[in-house]
Amino acid sequence: MRSPAAPALDYRPFGALRLTLALLVMLQHFFAHLAPGDFALWARPFEIGTIAVLVFFALSGFVITEAADRLYQQRPIAFMLNRLLRIVPHFFTAVMLVWLAYLILARTGALSAARYEEPLSANAFGLMNVLANLLGFLPGSNRVQSDEFLLISWAIRVEMVFYVIAALWLAAASWLVKIFPVARFGLVGFGIASLLFIPYALSASVGMLQYLPYFVFGCALYFAA
Repeated sequence: MRSPAAPALDYRPFGALRLTLALLVMLQHFFAHLAPGDFALWARPFEIGTIAVLVFFALSGFVITEAADRLYQQRPIAFMLNRLLRIVPHFFTAVMLVWLAYLILARTGALSAARYEEPLSANAFGLMNVLANLLGFLPGSNRVQSDEFLLISWAIRVEMVFYVIAALWLAAASWLVKIFPVARFGLVGFGIASLLFIPYALSASVGMLQYLPYFVFGCALYFAA
């Protein structure tokens, strides 16, 4: 339950910010793949979409920490189920739509590689690769994909690692509260739990360690707010 001393934060400005960030990601892809070559080369160093994704990570650190702190204390399973329900249906839908579009273009002979990207391999439409793409939200799933349909899936995998860390800390906190008189989620505790990010980052192909500071920054902003 929410603490009376901690009123709910207004997320309407966050909605406008999320829309702006999503548009910046789309704009970067437009510049890279559809804009005239000279303009694409000029715009490429600015990485406006990449910066937008990093801001997304910081925003996620803020929002997810608040949810864990105010709504899901001692409820790690409910927290993780909520995250999966928010991510998986939309992810499945997006993967299947992209797969269908690729398949139609391939059958009509209109499928071609985008600028700066490799063409799809012969195994792209195989059952194993399609299933691997449907599980592309899971950390490490990219290692068993011959071709990835949603190139932005790497960001979702980074998010999933953060959710797992938060769920683990919620589980640990529900046990620790029986020993120590600490009821809140706690910035220090979350920082310690975030160290779980490091072993995965050292072995992950995406190099996820570099994204940890953005989530920690968002987490710190929540407690400051």
